[in-house]
Amino acid sequence: MYPPAGQCIYCGATDVPLSKEHVVPFSLGGSLVLPRASCNVHAQLTSALEREVARDTYGLHRAHEGTQSRRRGRHAAVLQQFVGVEGLDLQGNPVQAQLPARELPRLQMIVRPQPPGILRGGRDDLNEPVTLECRPHSEAAFTAVRERLGWSRLSITSPPVRPRAFLRTLAKIAHSFACAERLPTSFQPTLLPLILGEQVSETYYVGGFLPELRQDCKPVTLREALLDDRTLLVAEISLHFFPALPRYQVVCGIVR
Repeated sequence: MYPPAGQCIYCGATDVPLSKEHVVPFSLGGSLVLPRASCNVHAQLTSALEREVARDTYGLHRAHEGTQSRRRGRHAAVLQQFVGVEGLDLQGNPVQAQLPARELPRLQMIVRPQPPGILRGGRDDLNEPVTLECRPHSEAAFTAVRERLGWSRLSITSPPVRPRAFLRTLAKIAHSFACAERLPTSFQPTLLPLILGEQVSETYYVGGFLPELRQDCKPVTLREALLDDRTLLVAEISLHFFPALPRYQVVCGIVR
């Protein structure tokens, strides 16, 4: 645990109640905590953002893996829910069925952005394409479900994957880690408009690596990178709760 920030890392408020901030969201396996770092308004905002990623997109994966959760029994309830699947029977006729979530093959939902636009000379007002990949974790498990149903084809709708919410969550992780590791006066933050939901580019400061890098053993690290006459503060993020995800890099500030 870090020393208390003593101010909201999103708005700078000091004369209001301040709550702790998980650097990597607790629901995504995080354990690093920055005490007294978020006012009520921004604690609610970031919590809603984290829920969108942890519950809506990766809720089923977290339930299968038993990723830590504040709600006792949440994972068991998720696995008991019935999910609709569709496909073709052996005669080629359309068919549908309802299966318990625990019987479904696991899906890998992977967000693959390009490197941050600022590192490639991109425009700060442009959202660049982000690749979304959804595939079975195991083709054998997928085939086993299809054969058990007696179908020739099986189709499963993936949970919603919202790239903007995912990239904003990466921005929140990078910003809070930078505030925990560096004095707030030592860098000029770049990510606050994106974290707070303003209509700005989510790919200018947030992205991946090219070629893609595997996850690091540490969830978050910081490095400095020279760009023209500026020194950028860059966070590298590895979301260990989902090992199939690549390593991401986020430009979280300009060193003063």
